[in-house]
Amino acid sequence: MRKLNFSATVLLALAAFPVAASDIAFLRRTDGFWQVWVIDANGKKARQVTRSQCDKTRLSWLPDGEALMFCCVPGDVRRVTIRTGVETAIQLGTPGVLDAVVSPDGTRIAYSFNRAEAIDANDLWVSSIDGSGRRKLAGLPGLQHEPVWSADGKTVYFLSGEGGPFHDIWSVAADAAESEPSQLTKRNAFHFDVAASRDGMLAFSSNRSGDYEIWLREPSGSERQLTHHPELDARPSFSPDGSKLVVESTSDGVPNLQLIELTTGKGSALTRFKDGARAPAWRSQ
Repeated sequence: MRKLNFSATVLLALAAFPVAASDIAFLRRTDGFWQVWVIDANGKKARQVTRSQCDKTRLSWLPDGEALMFCCVPGDVRRVTIRTGVETAIQLGTPGVLDAVVSPDGTRIAYSFNRAEAIDANDLWVSSIDGSGRRKLAGLPGLQHEPVWSADGKTVYFLSGEGGPFHDIWSVAADAAESEPSQLTKRNAFHFDVAASRDGMLAFSSNRSGDYEIWLREPSGSERQLTHHPELDARPSFSPDGSKLVVESTSDGVPNLQLIELTTGKGSALTRFKDGARAPAWRSQ
């Protein structure tokens, strides 16, 4: 892995911020780029973690809770230590990796990759965190992307669509040499931004009720709509105890973060940044 240059002054400043169990990582537009930030669940102690000149996407926590993995547009994968902001390149042995997420035990990475270089023809892949042992998890017709690990690391949830008025959630066994993916949603709608709780509940964003709202899917397969807002609700992430979600919610054209109670659907603002905040990832430890 290759370390990236970082200011010593910035390292000392970041080291003053301890990592807390309630921390939520997110992206904030800063100095022209989407940078990684961290905030606690009370909406306090927001601090910038990365400063490299690329737009960051798809945050996932490493199992020790001291570091995050993210994708850096246009397609490389990096690890960043929260306390110091030091970034390290993760070499997966192939360019153009998208949506990379680390497994709960920190040993594997699932990602979307277009081997044929055709539009909307990405397949789903998994490899060790050092890039070895790469194999295809799903190669359905059309696009496979946005993988999400189950809490036990045995299942990968992902999105797939062939175009047209639908985009569905699927699951596939992470360890089986050959496993047929299972389709979980079968509605004439778009489904995005899957998140998985420790007890197997899924949260996702769907426009099946008209605009994009957050929906919940129980392990039994029953589903219910959680939010009822006129603005966009997307990119949910579960709290460690599974009682709340942090979501990206857009009003006045600016995305910010909200906390949503699962029992009531009641929401409260977590961020109110004029430049916006998006793509939250709740620390699970």
